[in-house]
Amino acid sequence: MDWIVSVADAGQKLLAPFSLLLSAWLGYLVYRATKTAPVEAARVAENLRRGSAQEDERARLKFDCLRRIAGHRAISPSPEWLAALNEVFVVFNDAEPVMRELAKFERTIRATGGHRNEELVDLIKAMMNDLRLSRELIDDEFLLRPFGGVAPGV
Repeated sequence: MDWIVSVADAGQKLLAPFSLLLSAWLGYLVYRATKTAPVEAARVAENLRRGSAQEDERARLKFDCLRRIAGHRAISPSPEWLAALNEVFVVFNDAEPVMRELAKFERTIRATGGHRNEELVDLIKAMMNDLRLSRELIDDEFLLRPFGGVAPGV
């Protein structure tokens, strides 16, 4: 039995420097995490804030584009209306339903030299959906009959 005790003592003596090294390494990791945690937290918070500001700006651009399309739809075709239509593919590029309706609208214009009002309405509705604007009280007829004029189209 003495030999077991002597082997255990030898193992303990052999592993003692490694346990000291392991303890020092863990201490360093705790120190490093404690020292860098506030810096990392600030970096993450800044990235979240920046991302939120970019999302807010993108939503503002989308809303402005829709506002100009809806606001100038009675004047056929005003420069403001055409400029807003030309911006749709940029500001709504992340919205596949809007891009689909824009492509359909553009194909009709290219093929016929004009557009059908229903396709303009579909585009406006897709834009409103992307912006989560309620259409509960607004039907297609409302979108086709702007105040102060006749909607552009064939």
